[in-house]
Amino acid sequence: MSATAKVDLSKVFDQYLRNTEIPVLEYKIDGYKLSYRYTNCVKGFSLPLKIHFKTDQWIKPTEDWKTLNLYPEGDNKFSVDPNFYIKTKKITD
Repeated sequence: MSATAKVDLSKVFDQYLRNTEIPVLEYKIDGYKLSYRYTNCVKGFSLPLKIHFKTDQWIKPTEDWKTLNLYPEGDNKFSVDPNFYIKTKKITD
C-alpha cells in the first residue's frame, strides 16, 4: 500500500494494528490561530486530517506543536471529519 500511495504508512499501521491506544489530537485556538499536535500515539505517527477551522482543509499533525493562522473569515469553530479514528482534546490555558 505504501508503494502505491507513495507515502510511508508504516507508523499508521503501527498505531492502528499494533497498538490499542487511540491517537489524541490536542488543539488550542487563540484568536485566528489554531495550534495542534498528536499525543497518545506511537513515535513518528503522522496522519493527515481533514478539519474544519474557518474552512474545510487538511492538516498534517505530528507529535510537535504546529500552528495554522487564518484571516478572520468564518467562525472559530473547530471539528475533525468524523471518518478519522482519533480523539480530540481542546487545551485551554
